[in-house]
Amino acid sequence: MKVLVATEKPFAAAAVEGIKKEIEGAGNELVLLEKYTEKAQLLDAVKDVDAMIIRSDKADAEVLDAAKNLKIIVRAIAFSVMFVFRHLITTVCVITLLIFAIVLIAWQPVLIMIVPGLYGLLWSAAVDRILKRYMREDEKNDDGVVDRWYLE
Repeated sequence: MKVLVATEKPFAAAAVEGIKKEIEGAGNELVLLEKYTEKAQLLDAVKDVDAMIIRSDKADAEVLDAAKNLKIIVRAIAFSVMFVFRHLITTVCVITLLIFAIVLIAWQPVLIMIVPGLYGLLWSAAVDRILKRYMREDEKNDDGVVDRWYLE
């Protein structure tokens, strides 16, 4: 079976290695189409694949028509569910912080000018460390350079 991983925005290297290990370990062939810029590249890549893994890419009627052997499309959106359970303590803390912020605003409505900003600051501090674990290595930096993915 031939499996295509098609993403305009590439997966992290560790994720691609994991996908490659699983697919090739099962005796299947892996085809990578990362950072493609034109739909024609995707249409050409799907012509003879049996399965396709996409991220936020669109698999519209034109793509499905071009993919004559395609049997399944997997959309890689399970990250958020995995994230919640893998980082359950952080998730519970962030939800507790949100509830506390709502109670504060209900108790003293004037705090609506301060609490959302504080919540955003505390939320980003709690989650930033975790999210950096899932970024590609070339996007990780603490040297003041702006990350490209924030600009998209």
